[in-house]
Amino acid sequence: MVNPHANVRIQQEIVEQLLTPSEKAINDTGARLPNALLGLWASLGYGYQKMYPLNDMESVNDFIFWWLHYGQNEHPGFRAHINHYLVDVLHADSHVIQGDNLKQSTSALMDLIYSKRDDLKILYPIDGEQQKESLLEWWYTFGFREYKIPNFGLSLDLIGALTEVDLFGDFGYGEQFTRATRYLYQYVGAWRQKYDLLNIPGAIQLMQFILTEVVSNPDEINIFILPAAIDNLAELTNDFTDFETDGFKQYCFRFCTWGSAAPSQTVDEWWMASGKEQCTKFIGALRGQPGGAQGYLKRHNIAAGRTVARLLESVRAAATRAHADNHLTAVPTAEDAPASGTNASDDAANAVLLETWMEALAEPAGYGSFGYGEQFTGFTRHLYSEVEAWRRIYDINVLPGAAGLLRHAALDLENGPDDLLLIFTPDAIEKLASLSNGFSDFNTTGFKQYCFDLSMWGKPVEDIELEAWWKAFGYQECSRFIRALACLNPTGLAAARYLPGERESGHPVAEGSSVAMIGYPHGAFGIGEDARLVGKALEIAGLKSETYMSARKIISASPEFEKFPPVSKYQGSDVTIFCMPAFDTLALLHDFGPYPFTTGYRIGLWQWELQEFPTEAFAAFSLVDEIWTISHHAASSFRKKTTKPVHVIPLPVSSDLVTPISRARFGIPEDAFLFGFAFDGASFIARKNPLALIEAFQRAFPKTDQSVCLMVKAMNTQNESIWKECLYRADTDARIVIIDEVLSRGEANGLLNACDCIVSLHRAEGFGRVMAEALYLGKPVITSRYSGPLDFVSDDTAYLVDGELVDIKSDDYPFWKGNQWFQPEIQLAAEEMVKVRENREEREAKAAAGRASIRENYSLEACARFLSERFQTITGAGDQQ
Repeated sequence: MVNPHANVRIQQEIVEQLLTPSEKAINDTGARLPNALLGLWASLGYGYQKMYPLNDMESVNDFIFWWLHYGQNEHPGFRAHINHYLVDVLHADSHVIQGDNLKQSTSALMDLIYSKRDDLKILYPIDGEQQKESLLEWWYTFGFREYKIPNFGLSLDLIGALTEVDLFGDFGYGEQFTRATRYLYQYVGAWRQKYDLLNIPGAIQLMQFILTEVVSNPDEINIFILPAAIDNLAELTNDFTDFETDGFKQYCFRFCTWGSAAPSQTVDEWWMASGKEQCTKFIGALRGQPGGAQGYLKRHNIAAGRTVARLLESVRAAATRAHADNHLTAVPTAEDAPASGTNASDDAANAVLLETWMEALAEPAGYGSFGYGEQFTGFTRHLYSEVEAWRRIYDINVLPGAAGLLRHAALDLENGPDDLLLIFTPDAIEKLASLSNGFSDFNTTGFKQYCFDLSMWGKPVEDIELEAWWKAFGYQECSRFIRALACLNPTGLAAARYLPGERESGHPVAEGSSVAMIGYPHGAFGIGEDARLVGKALEIAGLKSETYMSARKIISASPEFEKFPPVSKYQGSDVTIFCMPAFDTLALLHDFGPYPFTTGYRIGLWQWELQEFPTEAFAAFSLVDEIWTISHHAASSFRKKTTKPVHVIPLPVSSDLVTPISRARFGIPEDAFLFGFAFDGASFIARKNPLALIEAFQRAFPKTDQSVCLMVKAMNTQNESIWKECLYRADTDARIVIIDEVLSRGEANGLLNACDCIVSLHRAEGFGRVMAEALYLGKPVITSRYSGPLDFVSDDTAYLVDGELVDIKSDDYPFWKGNQWFQPEIQLAAEEMVKVRENREEREAKAAAGRASIRENYSLEACARFLSERFQTITGAGDQQ
């Protein structure tokens, strides 16, 4: 299995990419919709896209309100990340008014909600300071919870103002609490009624109530407890992993009994009797705290209102450039600072901090050589000046203390590969790569010796054999260190490649890896058949695989295929294939969050029909490492918009399951020459173009010719004008039979087999499974000379109808702007239908050639060969092109 810590890194990368601002403006200040929300919009379907066209700021804000009021409850998977982003760009502008009491004005986020809520306008008319105070009381009591706004609805600049030390809070560990409780107290009526903040016992009781009954996540903990106090809690809980330590129990005991008469119980007795249960919520919120050096940076930078990830973008950019010149002394400049979600004043406020961090990263510590050259950056020394708990335990003025602190940082504190890059110099990282065969083998003698030297550095030398130490203590002691190293990119020699912004997102996976496919294998439509048959091809290729049903509701689920497990039972895999459109892949993210994508390698088996892939769905590219698509037509569209590998998979075609169908069942004469066509109305009737087929049929054969029939098999049709005209034509011509129902797979194949010729005058197809299945059954095919089917049809194997490219009209298809599709010439189609009817020898020759071609090139075995070849590449060096 792929290293789970690498999967965490992939999840972080997904989050970073999806929270990049899109081109859709929210307001005139530069705030923009995040790619994640734009991707959700693209995945919701044409109805939502018409309702919220996103063509001006008003419709963008209408969509944001839909998200806050309805959407986030329906699509909770990425909700927390999106709401944090919206707070960043819309709530950060709420300015703090300094006076006798700290007060806050409304923000763009609150104003947006207020403008869409008539009930709030009635209850809190903003015509005076008192009414505004009432609105803020609603916000801090109910509003922020209703809209799931993080940080108790506190704006970012308020958080900065409130991280100052409050008047109380020392119960043996130094100052603990911020001014946030005092600020919220002025707005939350229930707190004012129950607790008297003007005397110490009331203040203590309120703090105890908040931390044991109210807070529910790490962000909320950060509002009320000072960063230094959380650092102390990290020490007491082994970086928020062990909440049974004596130190943590003692902390909870002192906190929960603070301001009360001393209890007669010992700490352990109190913990077992009531303490652990009393602190359940507190522990749950601490458990999710970011650990390691990254966690420290995030906590101590919260006052600036910017996450450490954004600050480190500047550090990484400067460090990468500096290392390229072999001079790690660069200081971030104005152009290094990230533009999104920040402004000039933010950058100025953080300039000193950035410079300090860069200098700390650039200069090796004054100590650190234990036989391998300088190992550690000055960053740990910088942290030491800020973390009181470290200063109590380690004296870095003497070698044993310095060695102990660095050993603690490297082996106990680090929380993944990013932390290693803060603690170890680039030369040390390269040395570790050479000792572990590119971070792939941690059982080499050289790596064991390194760990031994690191562990024993500054201690009295013990007479212990290396292998015995490794088996008894070493491997366990260095397990976190090893897991973090395993996440680093093993390719390349330049240390800049190990910087977080430079590492590959996907990791090569091992031979014999597990494969999962998520799609619609229970669907009675083409994409469902894609998933079922590719699943069989995976088995033929000898790959361990499981296929899961996506959670998105489909209107044509087939009971015969509901044997597949739901995606909720997916537990991860080394490689995951998302056999669904890119839009549905985005929907999967918004329904389930990043966890289906935290896999070793992610493949989008994506369908697409038009020439241009929409920019609104670009967020989908961040979810996969490579794309498999269904035709060269679709591949060309994807390659225009991404540099990720795009491969054309030979979709398997297999119509062996045939249930004989009686024509009489549908009122079709047994001796008539039957033309047929099948389509799914959910794929947009204008694209499938059935009316052109009916028109061509009626032009080819006048109503007096009763020797021919046309069967149009449909499902999921809508009561739209095109379909109404199709029904009207059928009502006035008894030779035209329309079947509008969902059939079993065997019946669908049987109906296809009952036809004498299959005709598709489509305007665009990604693949064209109906034509491919007709060829598989040895049926002559008439089809448009355009798009996906051209991969498997030619003038030798089918009757191709010429036409011209035309602009797609509004409402004919989603993402129609700037796109074209094909308009087949109806008269030419009519002539081809006559030719098929009259020339038996030619149609049988073409059908035979088509049957041979499709069975050779689109068989399960052909697909299995493709899968085997791709997996050989993926399980080797990966696809680096």
